Amino acid sequence: MDIWKGSSEDKLRQEIDEILERNVSQSQQNKENQEQQWQLIKTSLLGPSEKEFRTNKDKKEDWMTDEILKLMNERRKYKAKNNTCYKKLQSKIRIKIREAKETYFSERYNEIEELRNRYDNFNLHKKVKELAGFEKKKNSNILLDKEGNIIMETEKKLRRWEEYIEELFHAETGKHGCRLSRWRHRT
Repeated sequence: MDIWKGSSEDKLRQEIDEILERNVSQSQQNKENQEQQWQLIKTSLLGPSEKEFRTNKDKKEDWMTDEILKLMNERRKYKAKNNTCYKKLQSKIRIKIREAKETYFSERYNEIEELRNRYDNFNLHKKVKELAGFEKKKNSNILLDKEGNIIMETEKKLRRWEEYIEELFHAETGKHGCRLSRWRHRT
């Protein structure tokens, strides 16, 4: 979510330390109340970091440009106020989106074509999967009980798996000689 903008960590730390020392000494000299001291310390810490970091949460697609995002923010201002300006900005945004998509996908297709010409099948396949959006879903090893709560203990996990298998095969322990308890993991 946060993206490093450019300066070194040491420089940022040093800047935060200087501002923090200055503000803490000021607040101690002024004998301000605790809430004002806290606000001063908080702004000392957050101020420099907001300069150095920027969030990029609005950009949902790879082809999206900063210019399009700015136009979208400007368009939001006119949504309820001025319908004609809103429509003009909307058409301008659509044109910019078409152009951005065209350049983005033509660059990707050129990369794929170049990989094909070099007979680099591994990277070719990887690039096609990336472009098509075929990504494997990451398997999380979180096990939930019937109420949706996370199970942490091994014994409870084993009981939940036993319940799941019984539900899956509509089997009860002991029916048809199937005893799930013999498959229990010994810890």
